[in-house]
Amino acid sequence: MSASTAQSSALRLMSDLKTMKQSPPEGVSASPMSEDNLFVWGGTVFGPDDTAWEGGIYSMRLTFTDQYPDKPPRVRFTSEMVRGSVPARAVRSAAAARGGGECPGALPGPARPPSISPPPPPRPPQFHPNIYPDGTLCMDLIQDNWSPIYSVCSILIAIRSLLTDPNCASPANPEAAHLYQTDKKQYGRRVRRVAEKSVGG
Repeated sequence: MSASTAQSSALRLMSDLKTMKQSPPEGVSASPMSEDNLFVWGGTVFGPDDTAWEGGIYSMRLTFTDQYPDKPPRVRFTSEMVRGSVPARAVRSAAAARGGGECPGALPGPARPPSISPPPPPRPPQFHPNIYPDGTLCMDLIQDNWSPIYSVCSILIAIRSLLTDPNCASPANPEAAHLYQTDKKQYGRRVRRVAEKSVGG
């Protein structure tokens, strides 16, 4: 990829970041994970009020290529689909105080001897019709329906909407899609149960 193409992509990402800071959309936040790399972002979606997702903070990684915005980023959830017991507005305030873009559960663990490698943290299943078990997001907007007019804000807003309005036509999680279509009350209970386990409930 030419340097000019990479520079063009970087300029577009800087524009997206400026928009995110100056006109932040409700319920989402995002920024580059490192000052040295504009092409890997950490994003956060807050669970919509009055839904099974309320009170949750859902963290993800957005990985862009030098072809952005002609090509969409890859999106993968990096935290469990957590649902806290505190009010959503309080969770948002706490996240804002930390600067946004970080999962409140991402705290350093206890010190370990240097000779012992820490085991990977347990990951409960991602129970959503459009999220694969490994956290990879399946969404038309960042696949077949992608357009260069979309931005980081557009992507995060669409993901937040997808939480409560999944696309079950070609699900990444067939079990979740079937339950959502046949028994939404049980689906909601399943979502809450998995979420509560993810925070030690």
